[in-house]
Amino acid sequence: MYNSGYSHTKMGLAAKNLHKSKERSCGYYMRIVLFFSSLIQSLIIVSLVLFLVYGEPQQTVEEKRIQELEQSYSRLSLENVALRAKEKNLTLFKFVLKKYDCSGLCMCFAFHRLSVRRRDPMGCLVQVWLDLLLLYMFRLEHFQWVCCHLVKTYSSRIKWNMSTIELRREKALLEERLDIYEKKCKEDFIKSLQGIPDVTKEFLKRVDDLFSKHISFQLTCEKQSLQLENIRANCSSLSSEVENKLQLYLDKVGSQITQTVGENAKCLTENKRLNEDTSWCIRNRSEIIEGNKKILKQTQQNNDKEVEHLLLDIRKLNANTNLLENSLSVKNIEIKMLNDKVNDLNASLSLHQYAKTD
Repeated sequence: MYNSGYSHTKMGLAAKNLHKSKERSCGYYMRIVLFFSSLIQSLIIVSLVLFLVYGEPQQTVEEKRIQELEQSYSRLSLENVALRAKEKNLTLFKFVLKKYDCSGLCMCFAFHRLSVRRRDPMGCLVQVWLDLLLLYMFRLEHFQWVCCHLVKTYSSRIKWNMSTIELRREKALLEERLDIYEKKCKEDFIKSLQGIPDVTKEFLKRVDDLFSKHISFQLTCEKQSLQLENIRANCSSLSSEVENKLQLYLDKVGSQITQTVGENAKCLTENKRLNEDTSWCIRNRSEIIEGNKKILKQTQQNNDKEVEHLLLDIRKLNANTNLLENSLSVKNIEIKMLNDKVNDLNASLSLHQYAKTD
C-alpha cells in the first residue's frame, strides 16, 4: 500500500504492522466517532423539530369553533340590544301616535257634542254615553295590543335565553374537548421524547471517552485522510437521509396521532354530554313517575269520596222514594175513603131530595 512513497521504511512499517495486528486501526475509531457525532446531530435535530412542531400546537378546529361561537354570541347580543332599542322607539312612536289619535278623537267628540248641544239639548246625555262607550272600546283595544306585545316580547326573550344557554353549553363542551386534546397530546409527546436527552448524554459521554483515549492520535496519511473524508460525507448524507425519512415518518405519525386524539376527545365529550342527558332524563323520569303517582293517588281519593257521596245520596233518595210511596199509598187510601163518603153523601142527598118531592 505504501510502496511508492515510503519504500525505504518498508521493513519498519511491516514490523509495526506485525506488532499491532491484533489492535484496531485508526480508521475504525474515526468511523465510530463520525457515526456517533452524526447520530447525535440527527437526534438533536429530530428533538428540536419535534419540539417546534408539537411544543406549541397550532390553532385546532375546536379553538376555531370556540372563537366562531364567541363571535356569533357577541354578534347576537349586539343585534338583540339593537332590536330592543328599535322596539322601544317603535313602542314610544306608537304610543305617541295613539295619543295624538286619541286627542284628535276627543277634539272631534267635543266639537260634535257642541254641535249636538246647539241642535238638540235633550240628546246630550245619550251622546255622552256613546262617547264613553267609544273611548272604552279604544282603551280596550290599546290594552289588548299591549298584552299581545308583552307576550311576543316574553316569547322572544325565552328564545334568546334558550339560544344563549345552548351556545354556552356547546362552548363548555368544546373547551373541555380542547383541554382533553391538549393534555393528551402533551402527555403522549412528552413521554415519547423523555428518552432522547438520556440517549444524547450517553452518546456524548462515549464520544468524550473515545476522544480522551485517542486524543494523541494524528493522521499523516493522505489516502487515509481522504478515506475519512469519504466516510464523513457518507455519514452526513446517511444522517440527512435518515433525518428526512424520520421527519416524514414523524409527520405522518403526528397527523395520525392528532386525528386519533381529536376523535378520542370528541368521543369523550360526546359521552359525557350523553351521560348528563341520560342522568337528567332518568331524574326527570323519576320525578314524573312520583308526580303521576301522587296525582293518581289524589284522583283515586277524590273518586272514592265522590262515589261515597253518590252512594249516600242514592241511599237517601231510595229512602225518600220509599217514604213517598208509602205516603202516596196512604193518600190513595184516604182518597178512596173520601170518594166512598162522597158517594154515600150523594146517595143520601138524592134519596132526601126524592122523598121531599113526594
